[in-house]
Amino acid sequence: MLKAKSSRGGAIALLMTSVFMGASCADNANFKANTRTDLNQSADAQGTSFSGDPIASTPGTLPRAISRKPDSLVSVFPAAEIKQDSFRFTLDPKGVQTDFILTDIQQLMIENKDQLTRTPATETYKQGTSGTAVNEMIAQTAKKGLVDILVVVDNSGSMKEEQANLGTKLNELLVSLGTTQWQIGVISTSAIPDGAGFRCAMNLIRSTDADAMTRFQSAVNLGISGDSNERGILQAVVGLGCNTAPWLRANSTVAVLIVSDEDNCSKDGLDCNNGNDPWAKESYLINYVEGSLKRTIGVNAGFYGIFSPPSTPCTSAQNLGTQYQRLVDYKANGMKNYGNICDASYKSTLNRISDNIALLVANQFDLKDLPSPGTLRLKLKLADGSEQALAAGDYTLQGKTISFQAGKEPPIGSTILASYRVGASPLFSSVSLGNDPAPGSLAVAINGNPLAAGAFTLVGRTLSFTTQPQELADIRIDYRMNTALIDRFKLQQIPASNTLSVSVNGTPSSGFSFDAAQNQVLLNPVPADGSRIAISYKYRVGPQLSYTLPIMAGGKNFQILDGLKALNFQQNVDVFTLNAADHSAGKILKLKYEVPDGMPRNFTLSHTPLAGSIKVQSTADCSLGKGLDVQGNILVTSCPVLSSQSFILDFSYAEIRRSFELTGIAEPDKGQWTVLVNGTATLDYKRVGSTITLNFDPELDAKVVLNYSFPEP
Repeated sequence: MLKAKSSRGGAIALLMTSVFMGASCADNANFKANTRTDLNQSADAQGTSFSGDPIASTPGTLPRAISRKPDSLVSVFPAAEIKQDSFRFTLDPKGVQTDFILTDIQQLMIENKDQLTRTPATETYKQGTSGTAVNEMIAQTAKKGLVDILVVVDNSGSMKEEQANLGTKLNELLVSLGTTQWQIGVISTSAIPDGAGFRCAMNLIRSTDADAMTRFQSAVNLGISGDSNERGILQAVVGLGCNTAPWLRANSTVAVLIVSDEDNCSKDGLDCNNGNDPWAKESYLINYVEGSLKRTIGVNAGFYGIFSPPSTPCTSAQNLGTQYQRLVDYKANGMKNYGNICDASYKSTLNRISDNIALLVANQFDLKDLPSPGTLRLKLKLADGSEQALAAGDYTLQGKTISFQAGKEPPIGSTILASYRVGASPLFSSVSLGNDPAPGSLAVAINGNPLAAGAFTLVGRTLSFTTQPQELADIRIDYRMNTALIDRFKLQQIPASNTLSVSVNGTPSSGFSFDAAQNQVLLNPVPADGSRIAISYKYRVGPQLSYTLPIMAGGKNFQILDGLKALNFQQNVDVFTLNAADHSAGKILKLKYEVPDGMPRNFTLSHTPLAGSIKVQSTADCSLGKGLDVQGNILVTSCPVLSSQSFILDFSYAEIRRSFELTGIAEPDKGQWTVLVNGTATLDYKRVGSTITLNFDPELDAKVVLNYSFPEP
């Protein structure tokens, strides 16, 4: 192949076909040569190497033995590339003609790209378990519940004995409430105005108080200096909604007990603005309990009283309890929820009231352990020993507490048989992922052991296991979020035809195409997350104006013809430089000149042919060893030139390389480099970025290994 030389202070790459059309041999032979390029290299003024069109090579001679390890990138290069060249010439008794093709100067460009790394996601799951079985027997008497009782006590001038009677009867009020968590608030019938409302002056006694009996007795003995207008209904609402110290609990049973020897507002509401005040009627209290407190009278709330019943009046009472009677009868379900204020002892009345309150809370029972959701099953063992199943709708479970629906309470003397599981959690065969996994990124492990691809399926975000994981198994699912990977990269320059190559993680790839309209490379298959992509190509720098052409010594009257048009040019020995206006890439020009008779018919080949690679085609009797001889890179012809005769000389040659590039490295200065020549490490080189240049010529058959170790993360 022909070599380019410097002209006008700058080296311009010669891209010329190595085709020479010559003439038949004669003693005074002239010759004519045609040339064509397959590739040639030139150096610019700074010594940078440029390459033309790619060269086909003998298999196994290019740097293709590349491997990618987790911590390093390795590539093996032959020190020489085997290339092909061709020299066509014609031996003619008169003159010389050489055809050559105008080309462009091309520069090598390597663009390093990085595939994006999609966001990793990890989801962990704990397989469920059937838990531990528990069987429990609960006596119907083991009541449980929250009971909030408000006692409204008349503190007018006629109530001294009645307060004393009530104060000693706390046990009687609580006798049927068993293990309930009770609270008792005590308030008087005397309203205390407070701005636009009324102040709550109430004493509170709890089941946890050690001195509950003493405190209750003190609380109900309110004295007899209170308002003679006994507003029991108003004060009941004030006490229940006590805003200075809220005390009612969210899920409690509410009971209101009014103790008075007169009616509300003295006589059926008359003393409360002639019955026009909102609290002059019992409906004021009823509406508050059912509306504001969201309780159901007769189910989880009740009204009770000790007053002068209209049917059995108390002779010492000031007024009949007409309104209070209507209140305690409201949704009483036939129960007698009241007693006579004149009774010598309130024991039997309070016992009866306690029984009735107990009915409202007897539908709650505590389990010893917390049942796992959905595992509780109940039966009743009746007093006669028989068993009766309970429907799930008969009761509810909140925490450890079983609450029976009204009318479904276990009968007295029965035993609740509870079976449930503790610590159970649902078993599952599929999970719903939080994000869409990228295809091919899913990895599933159970108890640290990876699952094979056939052990699970993925539809959308639902991952289903072929075999349900064992109880309490630890499940780990790793994947990358389904962000679209980059499948195309726009180039900085326009690549020359047939010069584009792509490598992914240092491995050459054929899975790409070029979109000329968008000047971008399309990758298929799309490189994986975090891949390093190197795109190599050559692009046009400018026109090639200087060409080195083979000429015979003594040549004269040189002409360069574009068809029949003679072009202007400059000549420096065998280097011919054209004007830029005459350049058009791909155009074929002719060099013509005369040669004196008797000049040697020898030609300097562009490269030294490899032994055994020369093949000659000829229209004459001359052949290799018979009129043609190759000595080094000199072709010697001794054929007799009697007429015009054409020859084609094809051969292979080796091009020694000193520079080698390891593509796909984002930060070459941060890692560690190792260079080996024929297995021996050497430091006799220079490195610029990812390019290694040896300071010596390696042997023709040498192998050069570049090893780059990535820096520690």
